[in-house]
Amino acid sequence: MIKLLLSFVCSIASVAVFAQTDGLGKDRLDTGKVIAEPAKNNEWKVNFLMTLSGLPEFAYERIVSDKVGVGLSILVRLDKGRDYNFGFIPHYRYYFGKKRANGLFIEANTALYSVVNYERWMNATEINNYAHHSEPSTIELGLGMAAGAKFIEKRFFGEISLGLGRFVTKTHFKDYPSIDFSFGKRF
Repeated sequence: MIKLLLSFVCSIASVAVFAQTDGLGKDRLDTGKVIAEPAKNNEWKVNFLMTLSGLPEFAYERIVSDKVGVGLSILVRLDKGRDYNFGFIPHYRYYFGKKRANGLFIEANTALYSVVNYERWMNATEINNYAHHSEPSTIELGLGMAAGAKFIEKRFFGEISLGLGRFVTKTHFKDYPSIDFSFGKRF
């Protein structure tokens, strides 16, 4: 019985040893070449256009395959004049470029925003509209799409995209923009 158990453990251990692959998905024993550096599958970026407008956006993207990436963007309000307190935007991207996760892409996203609620009223003596907070912020859910391009040079990249989303919950806002002028690093 001990010989049978020992044989079983050795066979499982040998299968685990020969199943090793490099970061590119190729077997190490089959190539016979020096192993290349593993593929870089992670990206961090900062959207400078949104940052300059007072709503900085930081994003992480995981490259799943040569043509597909999934990620999460986080927005945080810095000044009081914005309509959003914060936002989380998970996205799915499909790339059309020849290189790994590069070139033109289309994106589908879901947005979860904290929206500031305003009540609009008119002053009887003036024509101007005034706004004040009517109730605490609400959490709103939206669906959207975007298109853009990513340009990579070694490990650093620039990205431009434009899109639009629509809130599916009841809010006085109907749409949310997706404007991206970002720089980041792939690691």
